[in-house]
Amino acid sequence: MSARILVVDDVQANVKLSEARLSAEYFDVLTASNGAEALQICQRAECDIILLDVMMPGIDGWSVLSALKADPDLTDIPVIMITFVEQRALAASLAASDYVMKPVRWDRFKNVMDRYRPPENAALIIDDDPDTRMRIRKVLERDGWTVNEVENGRDGLN
Repeated sequence: MSARILVVDDVQANVKLSEARLSAEYFDVLTASNGAEALQICQRAECDIILLDVMMPGIDGWSVLSALKADPDLTDIPVIMITFVEQRALAASLAASDYVMKPVRWDRFKNVMDRYRPPENAALIIDDDPDTRMRIRKVLERDGWTVNEVENGRDGLN
């Protein structure tokens, strides 16, 4: 299951670039071109993460962040602020989850996004009986799990 990300930026080129990069990383991407639209989307669609530009006309990113954190239904959504302006202290005081400076370097940004990726269904089977491992593996793989197996605890810890 991929995480649903809302990308909020008034510069369409930034939105398109973010959308292309995040989609290639198997994120489900929604977009908004301003703060008001972002708040409307958040009210009607479940978002797992919000990438929020700070400098936007009308409702700026800080106001959107404040509105999100004031809404009990939206307050737990991680919000990553993206901006040219160095204001990490303000971002932290408003409960932003992360902060990325523009121009965004994709290699660094990808590391930030990987922290918010939902865990994959992965299992490690530790059992000394190969038949037991095989039966458990079949059940888990049928349910979509990625399975690794080892025959003893030492190998499992490694």
